[in-house]
Amino acid sequence: MKNKSKILLSLVLSSSMLMACQNVQSSTSSSTNEGVPSVTVSSTVSSTVSSTVSSTEGVNLNDAIMSAIQDLQGYVNVDDYLPEQQLELEDIINEYVSKISAATSEEEINSLVSEAKSKIDAIKTREEINHELAVELQAAKEAAVEELSNYVDLSLYDEEGKATIEGIINDAIANINAQEKIDNISDIVNTAKAEIDKVKTKAEKEAEALANAKSMATEELGSYVNLDDYNDPEKAEITAIIDEYLDLITNATNVEQVVNLLNEAKGKIDAIKTADELLYNNITIVNSDGGTITTNVSSAKEGEVISINCVGNEGYHLVNSTLSVVGKTSNTRYELHNNQFVMPAEEVTISASFSNKEELKPLRLADVTNMDKNVLGWESVTDSGWDGWPGEANKVGCHVEGFGYVNNLTIHGADEGEKGFVYNIEGLDYDYFSAEVGVWHDVSCVSWATMNVYVRFLVGDSNEWTNETKFLVWAMKNPDLLTVEIPENAKKMQLMIDSGIREYENTARPMDHDIIVWGNPMLHKENISRNVNSLPLSLIAPISATTGYDPIVPASYGIRSYPGKNFLPIINNICYRDGLITNGTGQEGNDTGFVYDISNYCVDGGFDTLEGKVGLIMDTDYGGLAELIIKVDGEVRFSKVMGVADDAVPVRINIANAQTLELIVSHYDNAITNDCAGFCDMTLMKGSVVPVDDNTVALDKLSYTSTTFWDGVPGQILTTANASYTSGLLPNCNGQTYDSAFITHASTNDANAWYGFSFDVSEYNATKLVGKCGVLDIASNRIGGTYVQKSMDFKVVVDLDNDGVCETTVFYATVAQLDGTVDINADITGAYKVELLMSCGNDLTDPHGDVGMFTGMYITK
Repeated sequence: MKNKSKILLSLVLSSSMLMACQNVQSSTSSSTNEGVPSVTVSSTVSSTVSSTVSSTEGVNLNDAIMSAIQDLQGYVNVDDYLPEQQLELEDIINEYVSKISAATSEEEINSLVSEAKSKIDAIKTREEINHELAVELQAAKEAAVEELSNYVDLSLYDEEGKATIEGIINDAIANINAQEKIDNISDIVNTAKAEIDKVKTKAEKEAEALANAKSMATEELGSYVNLDDYNDPEKAEITAIIDEYLDLITNATNVEQVVNLLNEAKGKIDAIKTADELLYNNITIVNSDGGTITTNVSSAKEGEVISINCVGNEGYHLVNSTLSVVGKTSNTRYELHNNQFVMPAEEVTISASFSNKEELKPLRLADVTNMDKNVLGWESVTDSGWDGWPGEANKVGCHVEGFGYVNNLTIHGADEGEKGFVYNIEGLDYDYFSAEVGVWHDVSCVSWATMNVYVRFLVGDSNEWTNETKFLVWAMKNPDLLTVEIPENAKKMQLMIDSGIREYENTARPMDHDIIVWGNPMLHKENISRNVNSLPLSLIAPISATTGYDPIVPASYGIRSYPGKNFLPIINNICYRDGLITNGTGQEGNDTGFVYDISNYCVDGGFDTLEGKVGLIMDTDYGGLAELIIKVDGEVRFSKVMGVADDAVPVRINIANAQTLELIVSHYDNAITNDCAGFCDMTLMKGSVVPVDDNTVALDKLSYTSTTFWDGVPGQILTTANASYTSGLLPNCNGQTYDSAFITHASTNDANAWYGFSFDVSEYNATKLVGKCGVLDIASNRIGGTYVQKSMDFKVVVDLDNDGVCETTVFYATVAQLDGTVDINADITGAYKVELLMSCGNDLTDPHGDVGMFTGMYITK
């Protein structure tokens, strides 16, 4: 490409030459050149001009023109400009070369040169234009970044939205900063804004989520159940629930509310039974802290067999005989066989106790090995003496002269040879075997017979059975207690029988009296009382046992019953598994029952409480009455007149350091009927709420004065159940039974009125008062009124200055009825007098919910 400055110069020179020629012609043709000065130029132009112009002035003007043109042409470097500006420069220079060439004076030339330079100066160089573009581009970038950065309020978005928007902005900024032209920036900004507009704010998301939740909840609720599975009344109830909650869901303001409403509606629908479920009854399980109870089903139809599984927590085990199945409506205790029961036509509650104490209760022998660690199955059993009936365990209805056995071994004898059971007892840490042995009592049998009973052991590596024990067992008589010491290192045990002598034999049924019964067979330890927390009284031999008829063997003990439903004791339609049974005489002064020496258990063994239930066995109902009495060391601790229509009465008696225990049935109306007494589930317990030591005095052993709002002076309730308004029941607080309870009525009219009990403790130098307080379960104690969530105020006040007035409060609590009991541990140092007081406080809502109690109260040094 040619240099534009040279092109311009050639153009200028050509123009100058033409002009010079024109001037020469003009001067030749006209003698007068007015207004056109003579121009003097150099080189070609100068030669041409000088040949035609001779005037010195003209030569000088031409020189000035040429000089001006050269000055103008060399004023700037055309390469410093962009093409567009180069064309503009060319136009200016061409314009002013023409004008300068036509100038008539140096002044005009100079003016034109100055004017041309001014216009050239106004044209921007490449560098200036690029700088301005760079500044403009940077400003545009900064404006775009600021615009994007402030486009939305990030606080309106959740974290995910914030991250998305920040990513869009950062990518756009990086793209903007990479641009070299300003034209693309607006497109980048607009694109980023469009992407940001797609990101939903928190409010938009919540609105969308709420709409989705409502839609899903509406759909789920509408199809939650198949109405065809329900009867018409339940259909209507479910439809009403759905309509109600669809409306509530529609008006919900947040997702959580929708979810809660849906779950609430589903819960209400779940509580409604289908047509099929109406045939089922629920099974409620009450688990304790020490273990878990499960069943194979949660509800069942009448007649279905339900299996129960009891699993103790680490270090805990099921306490024997505590597993129970009780009907919710009838309160009937249903029978269990191998941890199974038959579902009745009512809902049931299953409960059990678990213990972390070593349990060394006697080992009951049975034909299953998977019930728990206290059950041992036999290793072998011989064939039966006749009719193909093998030996059995826990045969239903087994009894010997009226003594029924839930746990038993039964087998037929033979004319010749021994029949019986063999047990592997190797490694079992037990000291004795015992059983009540007799011949099965069948009223159709008239034969008399004897059976020889053997207990043998295989010891160590010996091949011979040693330590043979032999009893002669007569038919038609009460069972005999057989106790055998287990030799050291015994490996196996035999329980065998053979036929004895028959007299007056029934030829039609000659072998009816050869069924032997091992009643309540068990292995046990000599020191059992020191190793368990609870011990059934039926496992302790009484020192005497008397009855009005059907004599009881004095040394007999074990789980026994009186003939009745499945040979278990029944008290007002409730069946008990463990019952000590005796008959009264119906004669004044001729009491009967059981006498126990419990000194080994209570003085040395640590047992301090007797628990159980007492009542009259349902035999016949001729309206007779009997008085049931429990004595501890000759002192009456329980006494109640009862009939067969009465519920069993719970008893809980303090037997700490006791020597003797008596369970007595006494005459009341001289009737010999309906005086069969049942002392059921009687158990020795450890862990009374009142410690037994020389520094402790139970308040129930002290004299007291008391006040009440109505119904006379309140009584202290012990197991004697001497308060008239309890109907023979022990006080309950939130479902828990308590004894040694001080109970009184408070005022439902005056919140500031206090009632209770006053004790003189001046001689004891006590420093602490311990116990519990709570509001009674009114309805369950049959006091009257309704069961309400009542609250009461309790306080303990003491007299510290021996002025007879208790003015110092050492304990205060407000307790609600369903809260159970609250612990009292008050400092009574220096007290001469102590008062246990209660009031209804500010809760004056119910005229009957006004009975409170203090229980387990004692003072200590």
